Amino acid sequence: MEWAELEFTAEQARWVSREVWHQNQKGRFQDDGTYRLQVPFSNPTELTMDILRHVPAVKVIEPASLRERVRQQLERGMQNI
Repeated sequence: MEWAELEFTAEQARWVSREVWHQNQKGRFQDDGTYRLQVPFSNPTELTMDILRHVPAVKVIEPASLRERVRQQLERGMQNI
């Protein structure tokens, strides 16, 4: 199992901070109002879909492989527009 670290904008933080992504998740508000969420995952496809529904209000901090997967999905989606 891997851990992902995500950062949500201050505007999105109040909603995301109430969501349960995983029973072992860890979340904290930053001084600038953003919200950092650490969540364990074993299926990157499922987590990618969850992340994409928060675009553009989310950044994938770690791991780099998940960040790249999300980036690829965004690029594929742009080709369909």
